Amino acid sequence: MTKTKFISFFLLLLWITSCKEQKKKNISKTEEINRTDLAQLELKDSSSLTKVKAQFYKSKSGQLFERTFADREIQGVDTLVSVEYFNGNLPQDIDPLTFEQLDGWFAKDKSFAYYYRPTSGGMLCVKLDSADSKTFHLIPGQYLYAVDNKHVFKEAEILENIDPQKMIITKDKEGKILKIQSGFITYTAD
Repeated sequence: MTKTKFISFFLLLLWITSCKEQKKKNISKTEEINRTDLAQLELKDSSSLTKVKAQFYKSKSGQLFERTFADREIQGVDTLVSVEYFNGNLPQDIDPLTFEQLDGWFAKDKSFAYYYRPTSGGMLCVKLDSADSKTFHLIPGQYLYAVDNKHVFKEAEILENIDPQKMIITKDKEGKILKIQSGFITYTAD
């Protein structure tokens, strides 16, 4: 590479980098988040949302958000701090009017069931596509396990070939599930 080409390439790279840095300075943190994936809004931006019910809000464009908390690092603080924010990274077909959190790590509404549990980043909500919300319920005394008329769920996973109508549950003395049997199939809990 000749000296002239090298200098031209270096100047072009420097110019591109400085343009990107200037653009970053002109965009607030919330605007930057909104422009990338509309996954979350800071609490100060709540005026742009309309409350639907309980923890659920909608944006003017119709995107559903959940008011929740996350543990975040704050500059100058040695420990994680719980920060309230609006999470838009959740199934958009949740019906906020019929949504109910069950005793364990599950929830349901009139149409769907969800794996719904707290994490350090806020509430994790995963739609269980195969679940029948009308028959969906927790296995009594368990927060990790739920059933509907056709499936047994451990967290967000279906336990394959386990018939909820014919299953036999073996628990330890504290009530923790050790195994679930259905016919010749045995699921052993970890």
